[in-house]
Amino acid sequence: MDGNRVKKREKMSLPETKRRRLILKQERANQKDASEVSEGSTYQSVRQGAMPHITQIGAVEMESGEAFSTYVLPKISIEPGAEQATGKVYDGTSVFANGLKVAAVPIREALLNFLKWLSTLRNCEVVLVAHNGRVFDFRVLSNAVVRTGLQKQFLDKVSGFTDSLSLIRSKHKKT
Repeated sequence: MDGNRVKKREKMSLPETKRRRLILKQERANQKDASEVSEGSTYQSVRQGAMPHITQIGAVEMESGEAFSTYVLPKISIEPGAEQATGKVYDGTSVFANGLKVAAVPIREALLNFLKWLSTLRNCEVVLVAHNGRVFDFRVLSNAVVRTGLQKQFLDKVSGFTDSLSLIRSKHKKT
């Protein structure tokens, strides 16, 4: 038994073992953060059964670098934790980003403008990518598309979603 402890202690001090522990620790922290975003009290993203409202839509076409961005007037208040995390504040009439008032439009108009911008992208299949989007962004966007009745137009333009966190994890599998 004592020999087993010595072997285990030696293995635990190897650089590969330490790296593995650090990776696992980071993954636990990421999972905890993702859970807090979707369920927790820090952001209260889904509060009392209400899906949070989009405050900004932004996208970049990967080959050309062409960008789209618009701010959105939410129909519900932004939770203080989300305000702190995003730098966006809604005072009931205006949206402020990092303390500056920004032009903002209703969600339906923002989504229609986004779909119009996607239509300008020629000869490409549109796949929306977001880091850790599976946990939060894709649910909120899908909910907004359904709420505004734009499912058909959206599905005509967007082939699907992919989560860059999942892609990174698949490329950097643990050995």
